[in-house]
Amino acid sequence: MGKKVTYGIEYAKKPNIAKVVKQHITQYHTLLSEKRSTKAAETIVNITEWVLDVSDEVDDPEDEEILHYLLYVIKYSIRAVKLLEPEEHADLLSRAHNNMCQCYLKLHIYASAIQHGLITINLFKQRNDESRMKSNLQNAYKILGDIYFTKSLNKTESRYSDYENAHKFYKLEKDVIDSMVLSDIEDPEQDDLKRLEQSSHFNLGVMGSKIPSLYTQAEKNLQAAITLAHKLEDFSAERSGWWELGNLYKRAGQHDNVKFCQNEEFNVTKKHGFKQDQFYCFQEKSKYNVPICPFFCFLIELWN
Repeated sequence: MGKKVTYGIEYAKKPNIAKVVKQHITQYHTLLSEKRSTKAAETIVNITEWVLDVSDEVDDPEDEEILHYLLYVIKYSIRAVKLLEPEEHADLLSRAHNNMCQCYLKLHIYASAIQHGLITINLFKQRNDESRMKSNLQNAYKILGDIYFTKSLNKTESRYSDYENAHKFYKLEKDVIDSMVLSDIEDPEQDDLKRLEQSSHFNLGVMGSKIPSLYTQAEKNLQAAITLAHKLEDFSAERSGWWELGNLYKRAGQHDNVKFCQNEEFNVTKKHGFKQDQFYCFQEKSKYNVPICPFFCFLIELWN
């Protein structure tokens, strides 16, 4: 899990979602009529993963067709789960619940996303597949953290406890990552483990920076995320790290450190050609420096 796959279903950039889903639902009913219930459930798991894969590729996360089919495959995933026995089909069950967790998250139905996320974690812990256990748990904990983080951004759904819950699951993810070796990752590339570490430090830092009692830990995590991003030459992540560290120092009232982070962030955007971010970065810098025309100052910085 965590690597994108298409399960043998070929599609272009704009697939005919209705056609592909219909084919698999027809296959599902055929398998049921042949009393091949496990294979029928697997068909639903596969098409749900495909719809999720497609949803990750579209530019608009609120695309109406995508949202429609996310709900549609949830309906069939619920049916598929009823066909499976926990003792015999732990793998398919964990995939099915993990799929529903992600579908509900994309639909902003947070309570259901959390429910299926917790079920997924329990199923992973019960499985005997030691080779994928750590990778699966890492991914599941991260998804739970992402759910609470996304929920915290929703004005009608957010609660202060979302920050603490997101931090809790990101910390559980970090504990798993700390115990992993590269071979725990499916089809790994050389820097995959370091990328997981970088992302984990960043997420812990962002959520910790919203909880005053965790400011010191958050600072260390964001600094570690910046260092790893630089070593990985992921300069977009490095820029984001400086931005979030600056936000932490703003909350803590450490204005000299804010200015330092803003300068570092601007230098990264300038050095690595993030032109769309440069003026915004300079606007932020101007709030803590000489209050003259931001655009004029911006042109001077670019000229230098």
